[in-house]
Amino acid sequence: MGASLGILFILFNIQRYGTKLLGLLFSPIVTCWLIFNGIIGIYNLAKYNPAVLRAFAPNYWFTYFLRNGTTGWRSLGGVLLCVTGWTAGQQGYCGGSFSLHGACLHIAHVVVLVGMM
Repeated sequence: MGASLGILFILFNIQRYGTKLLGLLFSPIVTCWLIFNGIIGIYNLAKYNPAVLRAFAPNYWFTYFLRNGTTGWRSLGGVLLCVTGWTAGQQGYCGGSFSLHGACLHIAHVVVLVGMM
């Protein structure tokens, strides 16, 4: 918890100098975090059970939301909030130029791999 508070303190103090500096400093950290999550996801997929790939079938999505109700939709909202926050950070890191197509491809792979952890 101390590390999280320290990071938040740094974020809020750097934010006054502009979001470009904030994105420049924290986007590489978040990108490395996502890459390591992806590596861990691939490792766990190979080691434990590749059958989790069946989750891509739409019937599993439907039954997940049917079974979990509001909680299922909140979990989806949490994932989307993380993804949009990362893309906003990347936009600041790239100096305002942002490739939505490239970001969506990267994000989709990482979110899938993190979900397999």
